[in-house]
Amino acid sequence: MVSTWVCTMMLCVATAGPDNASTAPVLSVWAVEAKTEGRETKKFDRALTPVRRALEGLPFDTFTCLAEFSEAVALGKEAEIPISGRYTLFLKPGRRLPDGRLVLDLRVEMPSRELRGKPVAALKAQVKLTPGKLLKVQGFHLEEGELILALRVDFNAAPKKS
Repeated sequence: MVSTWVCTMMLCVATAGPDNASTAPVLSVWAVEAKTEGRETKKFDRALTPVRRALEGLPFDTFTCLAEFSEAVALGKEAEIPISGRYTLFLKPGRRLPDGRLVLDLRVEMPSRELRGKPVAALKAQVKLTPGKLLKVQGFHLEEGELILALRVDFNAAPKKS
């Protein structure tokens, strides 16, 4: 009886590791327009509450949510997220590392003036995301301000209902 319980316990521990975790991580993205309007107190859209602390130290005073995305994306599949009519974000989860981080291919495209609007990559990167931690990507120009992307991955969470 004890040996059956020990074997069952060992099997549960073995199947709970990062390699055997859910194959569809939940990717969450907040696309933020950050600009300076001369406000004394910083203004944040309500939709940015989950990422507000990560944005507070930036040198802008107005933060507007342009797009919000939270969806389970299978490993090896690419999610396309349109942002503000100018940029499109592509996310493709790769593998989960032994330490629990997710390898994620990230690409931001924008229309090219030289190629008559044909999309070109403004950024192409591979990042390693720690579950539950935010990654900020910034530096994309908007007509008024800057585009900031806040990304998070979770493995044991349900996608947020919009």
